[in-house]
Amino acid sequence: MKYRREIDGLRAVAVVPVILFHGGFTFFSGGFVGVDVFFVISGYLITTILLTELDAGRYSLLRFYERRARRILPALVVVMVAFIPFAWAWMLQTQIKDFFESLAVTSVFGSNFLFYSESGYFAAVAEEKPLLHTWSLAVEEQYYLLFPPLLALAMKGGRRAALWFILAVAIASLGYAAFGGLEPEAQFFLTHVRVWELLVGSLCAYVMLYHPPSGHAGWSALGLGFIIVAIFGFDSSTPYPYFAMLPVAGTALIILFATPDTWAARILSQKVFVGIGLISFSAYLWHQPLFAFARIKAVTFPPTWVMVLLAILSIALAALSWRYVEQPFRGNPPPLLPRRRSVFAAAILSIAVLAGIGTYGHLQDGFPDRPVVRNLAQPMIDARFERFRTWDVMDGIVPARFDLTRYSDDAETTKILVLGDSHSKGLFNAFYQNPDLFREIEVRRVGVDFKCFDEATSEDEAQTCFENLVAKTPALFEKADYALFAARWHRPGRLPVLSTAPQALRARGIVPLLVGNTSEYDTEAPVMIHEIARDIGFDGEMAFPQDRTNQVFYSERSALALDTNVQLKALARDLGMPFLDRYGLVCDDAQERCTGITPEGNAVSYDYGHWTLAGARYFGQVIAERNWLALP
Repeated sequence: MKYRREIDGLRAVAVVPVILFHGGFTFFSGGFVGVDVFFVISGYLITTILLTELDAGRYSLLRFYERRARRILPALVVVMVAFIPFAWAWMLQTQIKDFFESLAVTSVFGSNFLFYSESGYFAAVAEEKPLLHTWSLAVEEQYYLLFPPLLALAMKGGRRAALWFILAVAIASLGYAAFGGLEPEAQFFLTHVRVWELLVGSLCAYVMLYHPPSGHAGWSALGLGFIIVAIFGFDSSTPYPYFAMLPVAGTALIILFATPDTWAARILSQKVFVGIGLISFSAYLWHQPLFAFARIKAVTFPPTWVMVLLAILSIALAALSWRYVEQPFRGNPPPLLPRRRSVFAAAILSIAVLAGIGTYGHLQDGFPDRPVVRNLAQPMIDARFERFRTWDVMDGIVPARFDLTRYSDDAETTKILVLGDSHSKGLFNAFYQNPDLFREIEVRRVGVDFKCFDEATSEDEAQTCFENLVAKTPALFEKADYALFAARWHRPGRLPVLSTAPQALRARGIVPLLVGNTSEYDTEAPVMIHEIARDIGFDGEMAFPQDRTNQVFYSERSALALDTNVQLKALARDLGMPFLDRYGLVCDDAQERCTGITPEGNAVSYDYGHWTLAGARYFGQVIAERNWLALP
């Protein structure tokens, strides 16, 4: 296969924007399309090799998989192993639990399925996933597990049959991606809706081998322009697969028309581009873990200069790993593991060991006895772990003290029904965790899907929505005396619910009460607490400064939540509903304090405003002390 410098230069055009995009440099808002460029290049190079060997009668599936193992595994294994100590030292419980899971799944090239099942690629939480970028490696390896034998089978019918095979699968994949009604995460991560990009590269290989076009400077320049427009013009809201068509087409045009005499090829063949292109695979592997662990360590987004240095470091590490990790396993003959049998043995062993380590680590529940967890347990929190715990009773993970679907037959107790979204969960937990303080009431909760109310176009539709809500747990609505509406009311479309549901409740003999918004914060609670801890050199032994923490929380109050509470009070008055001021449980405007940690030193919020279990328990005590639940 003839070496083309411009293809290595094109790799640089792909990898640098990906690195800068993951580094948070907004100017490269479409840098993620570098992966699309990689897919086309990979499809072109691999298919060129396969077709050449098939034509010459030298095709060997074992040799193909040997080359893939030599190319992918050494650098990938080194990178994964290198960051395990950092995960152990810096990650909180769910972070390291997820990291080990991704380690296990990445080792068997299935991480695209894992990340598909979790948050989206562009979600903020994804920035702290060190192995997120391996989804593209998984797509490629899954593709190459099937493509070589199927191509060989198609070639038995001749070159034209192989062409029709590639075309048919590419069209089917693109069509399904565009019109299959898939959710965005599936469109982005799954192999069968990405395979068309690799097959575009395969089509380029077919054309270049059997019907090579003459060079045309205009077409190759247009291709480079397509890629540049995508890198700087696209962003996370640009829909797939439509956004991918531009860089994919641009890459294909360069492959087909960038002969050495075109200016596009001359630019891409410059030493700096070729040099970065040669180490692009290692650069791609190193950059995301560096950025992710920097964010984990810094808690907040690291300064720009740090991310710039880490981007440079990823290139430096790539050069080292290319020279001392990648190259020793390649060559003719390769210096390390020259025999095919030894390559496969080493591959199987490394995969098995990493999969075993990852599985074991995932099953250890985040190693809660590690110093980073033990020292930071109070008040610093693992936000995701705490979020899961706040649902435990309602999700049946922790057995309830009573049947959550019905009330008791005790006629002496007042029966209260909490209705709302995830913010009603904290209120339920406040009562549930303080049974001795609320002996005379029974509290249950029903989650409300506000969407059906929001989209109702008439009172009849809204009534139907309410009836569906009642149908979830009819026994609760039959006996409830009071209903507390507790939600994040300033979200669009929420307030109209209050013009329909209270009336329907009154018709059932249930007295509705409106609960205001809790205090919310412009900076999330874990970040504020971590920043205070860093400022005071908190070591897990000293007392955490409660008054200082409460001052910081007060200064970060969300104006939107406060403004909406004013509207809610007026609306409650107009509707004849008692109003319960939840903000007042948390904040004291006279003292200019908002409770950020409990007197015992536990965080009360795990994000911008949801209560932790410890926070809910504390605020339940405040509710009882102030007789906040003064029922009419």
